[in-house]
Amino acid sequence: MKGGQSSPLQHAGLVGFGCLVLLLSLSFTAWAQADQPAPPTVDTPPATAQEGDVKEPRVSSLPLPPAQTVLVKDRKIVYYEAGKGDVVILLHGLGADSHHWAHNIGPLAQKFRVIALDQIGYGKSDKPVMRYTVGNFADYLHGFMEALQIPKASLVGNSLGGWVALDFSIRHPSMVEKLVLVDAAGLHPTTPLRRPRVDGKI
Repeated sequence: MKGGQSSPLQHAGLVGFGCLVLLLSLSFTAWAQADQPAPPTVDTPPATAQEGDVKEPRVSSLPLPPAQTVLVKDRKIVYYEAGKGDVVILLHGLGADSHHWAHNIGPLAQKFRVIALDQIGYGKSDKPVMRYTVGNFADYLHGFMEALQIPKASLVGNSLGGWVALDFSIRHPSMVEKLVLVDAAGLHPTTPLRRPRVDGKI
């Protein structure tokens, strides 16, 4: 090998190192964005907006019920509750919070006791330094239900919330009445999914 020429192993090592730096950068960016506050839910645009400006989509302009808090593992969990009857717990997805359920709470509250919580690390709930794994989210959900003395509930989970609801159902099946998964993460069908026809047949 002539002087100044790098070996294939050296080249592969440099490429691998570059990929590692890129992955670490992306991970840090995603972690930083996850701690950002939820988008505002006001109806009026910012004062600097001009006629014809492109407006950012808002989560919801509908108000939530009064915020309530409960301690789970010495951490504050904020939740919103309405209605009476069998309990339905709404679990939001990654980067979201309870405001994403604003349009669902009112209709569901006509027949159920509906609870939408800001999961640990999101919304107005505490954001401790911890491992934000699906298992830990499920543990906090278990502590949340115990703190509110809810022995059994139907779980509705969207995206990451669906994964948490599914994990919780596997760990604590006796505490789950019904399970509703809305575009849930963590599912890997063994066969391709097919859209049902209008008449309900495949």
